Amino acid sequence: YQILSSIEAKKNLQTSEIYFKGFLDDNKLTYDQFILKILGTNEATLNQYFEGLIKTKTESQEAETFIPKTTKADVQDVEIQIHPISLVKTKTNSKGVIEFANEYFFEITGYKDEEIIGEMHSIVRHPDTPKTIFKLLWDQLLMGKSFNLAVKNLTKEGKYYWLLNHIQPIKDSNGKILGYQSYGKAVPKESVPNFQLFYNQLKDIEQKQGLNASYNYLIDFMADNKQTYDDWLLQTLNVKKEFLTNYFSNLGVELFETSEEKKSLFKKWFG
Repeated sequence: YQILSSIEAKKNLQTSEIYFKGFLDDNKLTYDQFILKILGTNEATLNQYFEGLIKTKTESQEAETFIPKTTKADVQDVEIQIHPISLVKTKTNSKGVIEFANEYFFEITGYKDEEIIGEMHSIVRHPDTPKTIFKLLWDQLLMGKSFNLAVKNLTKEGKYYWLLNHIQPIKDSNGKILGYQSYGKAVPKESVPNFQLFYNQLKDIEQKQGLNASYNYLIDFMADNKQTYDDWLLQTLNVKKEFLTNYFSNLGVELFETSEEKKSLFKKWFG
C-alpha cells in the first residue's frame, strides 16, 4: 500500500493501477490469491473466519489460525548477533520480490532457498521497524536513488537481527529500474539503542496519529536539526563517515568495474 500510495502521489491513480495489475501478472496471482498470500492463510480458513463455521474451536483459536506468520505476537525477544565482517546480500525485481539471496542471508534468517525466492522482501520485516522508514525508502528508490537504512529484521523462528543496509536500483541502459540490490552488515552494537529509541517514537506516532503524521515528524525533525537523512543516520550510528565507508568496503566486486568507480559511489553515499 505504501508503494501504491507513493506512485499515486507522484504520478496518478491510473499508473498505480497499472503497476498493481502488472505485479499480479508477474507473480501469476489473482487479486484474491494476492490477499490470501499477504494474510498468510488459505481460502477455507478465510471463509470460516468470516462465516463463523468453526464450531469446535474457541474464538482465540480461530484468531490464531487467521493471524499471518510474522506478527508481533510471534516475535521472540531474542537477538541474533551478526559478525561484523559478514555481508548479507539480496536482489529483488522492481516489485520487491526476492530473486537472489546469498548464503549468509539463509544462515541468519533460517529460511531455505525454496521458501524465500519469489517472496516479497517484507517477509523479513520486523514489526518494530516503523513503516515510516520504509515509506522514506520507497520514496527514494522509486526516484532511482540509492538509500541507506538501519532495520530490525525478523528470522523464520521469530528472532531478530539488526542490519545496516545499502540499497541501490538496478537499471538498464535507458535508466529503467529493473530491480534492487541490497547489501547489509551488522549495525554496530553500541548504535542499536539509539535506533530503537527513535524508532519507538515513530511507531508511537504511527499508532496514535497515522503514517503521514509520523513521516512528517521525521522530516520536520531533520529540518529542525538542519540535517539530511544521511546526516541523521550517521549521528544515530554515532560514527564518522570514514568508518561507514570502510565498513562497507568489502561490497561485492561485481558492482564495480574499477576501484575509482567504487570510491565514487562511496563519495555519493556519504560525501
